[in-house]
Amino acid sequence: GKSGYVNVYELRDNDWELIGKSIKEFPNGVFDIGRGVHLSNDGQTLMLLGSINLKDDASSGSSFIRVVRKKNGEWVPMGEDILASINYDDYGVSAHATLSGDGKTLAVTGSYSQFFAKLYQFNKKSSNWAENVIPPPNCNTDDDLENMDDDGLDFFYGCYFSGHDIAVNSAATFVAVAGISYGSSGDEIAMVRVLSKDVATGNFTL
Repeated sequence: GKSGYVNVYELRDNDWELIGKSIKEFPNGVFDIGRGVHLSNDGQTLMLLGSINLKDDASSGSSFIRVVRKKNGEWVPMGEDILASINYDDYGVSAHATLSGDGKTLAVTGSYSQFFAKLYQFNKKSSNWAENVIPPPNCNTDDDLENMDDDGLDFFYGCYFSGHDIAVNSAATFVAVAGISYGSSGDEIAMVRVLSKDVATGNFTL
């Protein structure tokens, strides 16, 4: 299928005017672009969420994120595309992402991945996105492998987290994640957790 496209409009004198050209040039394998879009507070930075089929990926695809910034009236890529934050994207419905108000931080959560959330902060020096992985709550460690059942369910269910939504404040100092974790018997446990950033370490904690 087609990759999709995104148009950005601005209200001027009661008329919606297209800002820049349509954003529609993407690598091969990209599809479902536009199922997630977020603008920064000043309207200068835009995040696009879609999916991509990679060579070594399952047929359901992986997540695809591109951030663009307005320059001389056109939308220019900001850093490299972020691929496969969510390895199992379930045909483009399981990855959820948002952009901070200042346009400098991406927050991602999703399904069947062994992390609670991922944050990507833009590094001006390298002109790229640096990843910070927030592990799931009470995730089992390798030591727990000795105590897991024959099917390994206790170990793996304890580390699974299915994120359904994510939000971040303008300065990216607080992150809220809503989703489902799993008990050892496979029962679903709904949860919403808010994490704050430790300025000294840069880590996020409850």
